[in-house]
Parts: sequence; C-alpha cells; structure tokens
Amino acid sequence: MKIGIIAYSKTGNTLYVAEKLRDRLISAGKEASVIRLRSETPDLERYEGLIFCSPVNGGAPADPMKSYLAKMKSLQGKKVALMATGLFPASMGRKQTLKYMKSICKDKGAEIVGQGSVGWWSFGREKKIEKLVEDLSSFFL
Repeated sequence: MKIGIIAYSKTGNTLYVAEKLRDRLISAGKEASVIRLRSETPDLERYEGLIFCSPVNGGAPADPMKSYLAKMKSLQGKKVALMATGLFPASMGRKQTLKYMKSICKDKGAEIVGQGSVGWWSFGREKKIEKLVEDLSSFFL
C-alpha cells in the first residue's frame, strides 16, 4: 500500500511528527512519503492511503491546508487518517480542526480510518507523539 502523508507545517512541529509517521510506516514495510504543502498541488491518485497533517489556526486547519482540502478532487476509495498539532489542549482547537478535516474528506468520499492530535506544550510530549504515530500507522498496517 502506498501512503501519502500530506503535511502543512509553518514552524516544523507538524512536519516533525509527519516524518516520524513516515519512518514508522516504512519500517513496517509500507511505501510512504511526506508531501509538504507549499505551492505545488500533490497528486493523490497514486496513493491508496492518505494522512492529512495540519497545525491548528484559530480552531481550524492552517489556511494552506484548508485551501488544499477545498480544492481536492474525489477521495473515493481512499483510506484517510487525520492529524492535528497545536500548542494548547485538544479542546482549544485540535478537536475542531480534526472535525473540520474529517467533514471535508468524508464529503469527498474518503473512508476515514482514524485521527489523532498532539499538543506541543504538553508534558511527556515525545511519548504522546510516539503513541500518536503508533495509533495512526496502525490503520495502514
């Protein structure tokens, strides 16, 4: 299974987690790559599985991710997982961000297989990142 990890990261925090996720999937024998949202529009046709990763921006995905999700074509037949990173507790934006991304992906025909988030200012952050990586990768193993 080819898995595309579509990530927007302004500060590098979200990219850090996305790369750990890619490495975990590769170590499990999957073909996975991180595609960083910048000016290009990633081609999703070649992937059976997708993971969308975004930091929180005002209780929603960052603007580049919002824009990309809005422009995406059909996700019919794709397994999709979602990830959000933020500074504050989950109730202060991460849950809303995941809900926003889930709604758009479902409307485009995706099979949502899982989601998760991590707070950047949380105690035990590295352990929480490891757990998130394990949880999200398990949906594609």
